Amino acid sequence: MNENSTVRQSLSIPHHVFYTWLLSCLLYPVGLAFVLMIEGQPYHFLLYLQTGMWLMFTWGLLISVPLLSLAILSLKFIARLPYAAGLRFVLWTAVFSCLMLIGAYGSAGICAALLAVFFRQPQFQQLIAQHEIN
Repeated sequence: MNENSTVRQSLSIPHHVFYTWLLSCLLYPVGLAFVLMIEGQPYHFLLYLQTGMWLMFTWGLLISVPLLSLAILSLKFIARLPYAAGLRFVLWTAVFSCLMLIGAYGSAGICAALLAVFFRQPQFQQLIAQHEIN
């Protein structure tokens, strides 16, 4: 391999799910703050920014750890399906959002999950392409 060639680092399914899950957990408190702000409750919004944001992030991480292993198993199954990459992305989006709903995140959690999945779509496409080669 020469010096000018670029090597794309391959991403495993557990790594992809972990990074998507972590991004979703980071986006969840922000989404909840946005919901409080839209509801027009400035006192709850300021109180949440002072104390609740870190508590919600920590709570979200702890509650959703078992869902992380379910998400890994789900993506391993979805990656092996003989469907087009676009359909597998839709399935992954639906499964990951449902798992966040099971984690009692509510609407802010589903929005965070959807954003995390859509932000990481290029990595998903790379993962699916890599999985089709192997």
